[in-house]
Amino acid sequence: MRYARSVMAREPVFLTVEQRRIVGRVIRLHRRTRNWTLHALNVLSTHVHVVVTASVATDVAISQFKGWCSRRLNESVGKRPEWWSGGGDQRPIRDEAHLVSAIRYVMEGREEAPLNDDESEPGAEPGAQATG
Repeated sequence: MRYARSVMAREPVFLTVEQRRIVGRVIRLHRRTRNWTLHALNVLSTHVHVVVTASVATDVAISQFKGWCSRRLNESVGKRPEWWSGGGDQRPIRDEAHLVSAIRYVMEGREEAPLNDDESEPGAEPGAQATG
């Protein structure tokens, strides 16, 4: 953690429980609006993990999620210059086994307790993209 902070361009953002809930709701709404398949979602205080099958490139999906979440957070808790770091980790899912592994990592590899407002969205098809 010390190294990560040493290379950061600005102070980290720590989302409150309510802000994490907002982000989770917005991501679910956006994926429904776009008709994407949400396989796994974990909103942590310092970052977000999403496994989604989307009809756009991974960087576009990340940008849309960040944009929608930023607007809602700004409306709800006040405007910030930036809520998110640049880019995002983009890992194409190779096959069914990789998808299962990505979902497990997102859902079981958490650093803090999950929020209880997760909705169950079954479906596990290859071609998903892991972002986070």
